[in-house]
Amino acid sequence: MKKILISVLLVTTCMLSATFYSPITKINFVGVYNTTTSKGGDVIFRLENSHEDCYGYYIQKDDVGFEATYSAILSAYHAKNDVRVYTSTTFDKWSGSTNMNGYCKVYTIQYR
Repeated sequence: MKKILISVLLVTTCMLSATFYSPITKINFVGVYNTTTSKGGDVIFRLENSHEDCYGYYIQKDDVGFEATYSAILSAYHAKNDVRVYTSTTFDKWSGSTNMNGYCKVYTIQYR
């Protein structure tokens, strides 16, 4: 049991060290773009307070967890729940970004 707990802690620490996260805040904008990528269906959103390197955040239709993540975004937006958004340290920018900081790819969203 002790080995399993240590393994879980190590994996979690490694995953979180490869990410940046937003302050705990609310989602204040959600947009859907049907033709931005070849597959369409990109979702962008912005937070009341964001990470300094991200104007907003995005998910794409071909992301493995798209449906669950989109559902979480819409739920948090409509319920005005606090969230924390994690993104990769590489700040993968959305191809439709026109802002200097751009929209960063979502790694995970947590309700707070």
